[in-house]
Amino acid sequence: MKKQIKICLVIFSLFISLISMAQNNSEQELIEKATLGNPEAQLKVGDNFYKKKDYIKALEWWSKAAAQGIPAAEYQVAYCYLTGEGIEKNATKAFEWFSKAATKNYASAQHALAIMYGNGDGVDMNRDLSWEWEFKAAENGSRDAQLFIGEYYFKSAIDLGQSINNLEKKSELLTKAIKWLSLAAAQGEVTAQLNLANYYNQWGSQIGNSLKYIIPAAKQGNKIANEMFQKITGISFSELDSTYKSKIKTYTGDYPIGVPYPNSSSNCTYQYYEVGYQRIFHGKFQCESISKKGGMQAPYSLKIEGEFKDDYRDGAWKIKYIDPFLRKIEIDVLITYLNGIPNGTFQYQEKETTTGKILQLVNAEYKNNILIGRFTSHGDGSSLETEMDENGYLHGKYTEKSPKFILEGDFEHGVTNNLYKRDLQTGEAVKVNLNRINGVISAPWGKNDNIVSLLHEKYSKGVAISTKGISIYPGWGGFIQH
Repeated sequence: MKKQIKICLVIFSLFISLISMAQNNSEQELIEKATLGNPEAQLKVGDNFYKKKDYIKALEWWSKAAAQGIPAAEYQVAYCYLTGEGIEKNATKAFEWFSKAATKNYASAQHALAIMYGNGDGVDMNRDLSWEWEFKAAENGSRDAQLFIGEYYFKSAIDLGQSINNLEKKSELLTKAIKWLSLAAAQGEVTAQLNLANYYNQWGSQIGNSLKYIIPAAKQGNKIANEMFQKITGISFSELDSTYKSKIKTYTGDYPIGVPYPNSSSNCTYQYYEVGYQRIFHGKFQCESISKKGGMQAPYSLKIEGEFKDDYRDGAWKIKYIDPFLRKIEIDVLITYLNGIPNGTFQYQEKETTTGKILQLVNAEYKNNILIGRFTSHGDGSSLETEMDENGYLHGKYTEKSPKFILEGDFEHGVTNNLYKRDLQTGEAVKVNLNRINGVISAPWGKNDNIVSLLHEKYSKGVAISTKGISIYPGWGGFIQH
């Protein structure tokens, strides 16, 4: 037995040694790339040194990447100047570097600028510019900025009091507050989740909405969320699985979808658990529109299949929409979710019902509701193939074809110096100069009349609002920097 243990220990030690060697080789390869001038490698080397608390080395490598215009590196250099990590504190220098990254649409830098303008730190105080940068940061997905704006509107609404004369204004402020806090909460911002939970908890009919935000906050170990959960349910959050989730129920029957026409009904089967009188969607969800109701033929067919996890869409969702009468199209969609936010594979196909002709075929990848990686779109006589980096910026070869022209070029984190548009009739190629454009990538699922957009807008159960572009449908990528 002792001999077997010794052999196991030797094998385990060898395994650990092999992992360590692989990590060392990987780090060495990264440093070699960085030394040769690769800005992405320089940024990662800086990150690695920072994790080791070697701030001087981290700043050295970040500075190299920042000198090549990488916004994430510019932000890190600014942060070092702001905090004094690896270099003497210098608010003015911090402001300069934050500005470089912010003008390239880097959300965290935009939020930092808002704070610096608001406090007069490193720059003259300017509340107007502070708000301008805060909104830009929030619109580009900074959860800190979204929380700040949401809390501002929330406090403003409370300060109005209960006067009848202020009801309309108060309602307007609360709507704005909920919008921004929801965006932050969707990204896991605990304070935003608690604010929303408190708000909904004050309305007896909205306990379900309150729990929707309490549960993810409690999952992050937040003590206040745990206390709120216990106060509402009478049990500790640690008992959720054994008390409620162990008693999954199934509903089968009519269910109002509301898309694409108001008061639309469907045959539905979904799983849930109950907390008090509140149903929390958890498990399979299947819905199919009713073709006839009250002797009337439905003008469309809609089928939805997916799964919920604690009231949020999770995993792969499939949507099939057929309009055989008006538009004569069929739309098939696959969206992958994580905690209510698009994360993973996205596929979209639109075709004619009469001929089967493909009108548009899109393959993409989402990360936290932002398109990243490979993106392809092929339609009737047109196509687009490109890639995006982790922040949704165009990065790599860009090729767009239409019956009249070809647009080709190379991007590096949203920046291009060689984008050309070639006329297919004349053969003439003209260099294209672009400022930042949010809609470079075609996003057919974003149209107001599209089934995916309507599904997220009107059938919003468990769906977080977009974190990019402040929209109610999945955001798109393909951002271009100045």
